Amino acid sequence: MSDEHPSVQLMVLAYLPKSHRDCYIMFRNPLEYPLPSWHPKLKELIARRNDGETLGVSIAHDHPDIDFAYASGEAMPNDHPNVSAMLKRYLPAGHIDVDMRLRSPLEYPLPEWHPKLNDMVEHRSFWSPGLIFTLIIFGALGLIFIIRVLLRLKANVKHMELYTCAKSEAAEIQPVLAGGATYMELNEELGDSLPRRRWRLHRIMKLNKEHRTEMYYGFEEVAFYVPRTRIATEKASSAVWSFSSKLMNTRIPKTQWTTGNALFCFSYLLANIVALFISPTYTIDRGLGSLAAANTIFLVISATRNSILTWFLGLAFDHIILYHRFLGRVTISIALLHFFWYFDRFLNHASEFTYWTGLFALLCGLGIVATTANWVRRNKFNAFFWSHYLFIGFFVFACMHVHQARPFLLSAIGFYALDKILRSLWTLLPQHTLVFQNRGDRTAQVQFAKNPLTRLMGRHHVGQYMFVNFPEISLSEWHPYSVSSGPDEDFVELHIRSLGDHTNKIVEFSKRCVAENRQPWIRSDGPYGYLKFNYRRYEVLMLAGGGIGITPIISMLKDIYGEKGSDQPHCIKHVYVVWVMPHAYEAELFLDMLLSCEAAALYGLHLPDITISVHCTRTAKEDVEAPLIAARPDFPSILDECTLRFPESSTLVFACGPGRMINQLWDESNKRNSSTTRVDFHHETFEF
Repeated sequence: MSDEHPSVQLMVLAYLPKSHRDCYIMFRNPLEYPLPSWHPKLKELIARRNDGETLGVSIAHDHPDIDFAYASGEAMPNDHPNVSAMLKRYLPAGHIDVDMRLRSPLEYPLPEWHPKLNDMVEHRSFWSPGLIFTLIIFGALGLIFIIRVLLRLKANVKHMELYTCAKSEAAEIQPVLAGGATYMELNEELGDSLPRRRWRLHRIMKLNKEHRTEMYYGFEEVAFYVPRTRIATEKASSAVWSFSSKLMNTRIPKTQWTTGNALFCFSYLLANIVALFISPTYTIDRGLGSLAAANTIFLVISATRNSILTWFLGLAFDHIILYHRFLGRVTISIALLHFFWYFDRFLNHASEFTYWTGLFALLCGLGIVATTANWVRRNKFNAFFWSHYLFIGFFVFACMHVHQARPFLLSAIGFYALDKILRSLWTLLPQHTLVFQNRGDRTAQVQFAKNPLTRLMGRHHVGQYMFVNFPEISLSEWHPYSVSSGPDEDFVELHIRSLGDHTNKIVEFSKRCVAENRQPWIRSDGPYGYLKFNYRRYEVLMLAGGGIGITPIISMLKDIYGEKGSDQPHCIKHVYVVWVMPHAYEAELFLDMLLSCEAAALYGLHLPDITISVHCTRTAKEDVEAPLIAARPDFPSILDECTLRFPESSTLVFACGPGRMINQLWDESNKRNSSTTRVDFHHETFEF
């Protein structure tokens, strides 16, 4: 051995018997110190490594002390991975079976000269890629929550200032009312402060001769006006804010995803990549497995109706579920890469239980992903629904695969269990419907009492939906429907259009119930969802509904023009309602309600003006009577009127209906956003 060679004695000192000669002297004088015949071959005592390969075996950070366990006679468990396969390239030829020795340590004590077992392995760091990734995502969500709270506090300060101003106005009027002033005297004293009486829209329900419930809308004169609390108006912001808002809300062509959605997905993938490569002592193959386990937490959270994303970030379930699909594909893709990285080892050690549990978990995940295509979800809903129960197999086999994944998997199961417990509060007891009848041949009207607990918690708002189940049709099928009743009404009202197998059954069932004069049982889960904006802070509302998509708009109109509409503070000056439908007969569903809102705007104090246009796209002009219009709506012209008639005002465009209509309104709204004009867009999402 050359004089420049590093000291071999220092390299192998930990593995040599105490009485072993100095290796440095022996290698410098090989002829003087020949190896005995029983000595292992020198080349078998070393391993030539490839670039980036580490000698030794990587084990978990919490793995027990191997030397202590062996010395105390603690046997290796039977489900432990094959150690001989791990050490194969490091052991001399003819070495006794390692697994046999580790399972019977008392029968095979280590010789004194044997290297320490702990020196042959490398403990991985506590900071796994999965843990780092989880902390990154929860840290980002926590930061968003703090920013949201600060913005809300800032808005509350502004509202308090306006409330103080309104309170001082009320103080001027109250003494006059207390003195028993009449309406005319009050007008003379206050001038234009009280221009007219307040009228309230109310609904009368009674049974006709056919025992069907009919609704009538009228107006009731009520007491003197008390000034309403003011509210801050949404205004156009700076040019920088306008540009960033337009950039984040621009629709990606041929989709209903925004550039903001795409940025979130990119950031999520980037967090996975960063966690994979900054985690110390984790190889890529093991790191991918750790990330697959960690992603299940956010996959499950995004699938729960009562999730922390709703409570802390204000995200509605119908928007979170869009990310659930993305997260599901990411999780299974990472698990698939993890499998391919271990594929050679799987083929060489196919008898090992660990590899098979991982494969079965992956197959369960792939089975779920295969049924999430739009066509399957739309046309084969039961296949889509029941295939999701493969998640049980995924979690069971993943927990059996490696114990390091269990903290992530059990956390995900905890979030799922919490959601199930909360949902049981709404769905445990069925109730009879108050109204269940068909409205025409293709629509069923449903009314049922609100859950006392949801009313107590104040969960009913505008723009929500309910999951309902009719036990007499199916015990397992739950479907979401938009709520068309107002938040202050004592009941929940749904209008269900016949659009598929299950909705066809509901409409036919409603006809049978009307014929039998009975109210069926119903179970409800919800309400869920809410508008991510305060529509009362906009000066102009443009509400567009396609077909049965008018139902959330009806709920909003009831809140504005209903019994408590004039009591609520708002900045709304004008409401544009556009209802599009194929045939004229469909208008009878809500036309009376819309016309009543139009009348309420004429007589109600501090109620905004309203413009209603109802369009029939497949009916001839001669078959249409006013106020219906036999033509498609010109949305660009309507939006131009909103922005030109009310310059420097804030406009909210709300749409619910076919994708083509939503996409057109989305693009047209974005075009009109500027530093002086604010046009915000929101659409209902029912992609469950």
